[in-house]
This record gives sequence, C-alpha cells and structure tokens, in this order.
Amino acid sequence: VLHEDACKLPEKQEGAYDLVTNMHGLYGFSGNLKRSKTNEGGSSSVLQCALERMVQSLKPGGTLVIAISHKDAPEKPSFYNKIGKELAKLGVIDLPYICAEDVIEVFSSLGFQYERSDGISKLPLHNVHSK
Repeated sequence: VLHEDACKLPEKQEGAYDLVTNMHGLYGFSGNLKRSKTNEGGSSSVLQCALERMVQSLKPGGTLVIAISHKDAPEKPSFYNKIGKELAKLGVIDLPYICAEDVIEVFSSLGFQYERSDGISKLPLHNVHSK
C-alpha cells in the first residue's frame, strides 16, 4: 500500500506494479479542479493527473482496476452521486463528485484503451494501455 499525493507519484514507482486498484477512491477528484502546471507546462485536471500517474505506475501489460459509480439516473440512483450533490448544495465541497463517465472521458482524451464492466459479476481485469 502506497500513501502519496496522486499527482506526485515518485519516479521510482513508474512501471513498478502488475496491478493497480482504486476502489471508490476517485469521487473527490473533480474533473474541474486544475493543477497549476503539468510537466509540459500547461494545466490539467486533478483527475487527469491522478489517472495518468496510475497508468504510468503499471508495468507493461499491467492491469488497472477502478470501481466507481455511474452518473446518477432516476431509474438507477447512485449513492455516491447523491452524496456529492448534497455536499455541494451545502457548500461543504465546491463541485459534486465525479462518476464513471468522467473517468471514461479522461481515458478517451488521453488515448488510453479501456474495458467497461457494469457489475462485479462480469468484471474482467481491466487492462489499460497508453498510446
């Protein structure tokens, strides 16, 4: 178990792991929160930065598994999405929590390949590869 800033993973951790997991740990990483600078000099979202570092920490052919709820829908309410909305309404947090669709959007923008599963019963290991 590694406890570090998600955007400042030590270089020695790059390519170090066969498996990286994140179980419901990304909700507070709003896609709208900006880091001041990336390595390339521009700005990026904290979510983007965290996902990039997770992928960079994988060995070639490694697996990244992320468990996160989908966007709240009337027919299938999401507990985490409801909590994020309520906390934002109360002013406890600035923006509602992110959801699976936000993670997928970041993966797509970074050119990462992914597989999506809608339930643990169907869950294959999710291989994530950079371009």
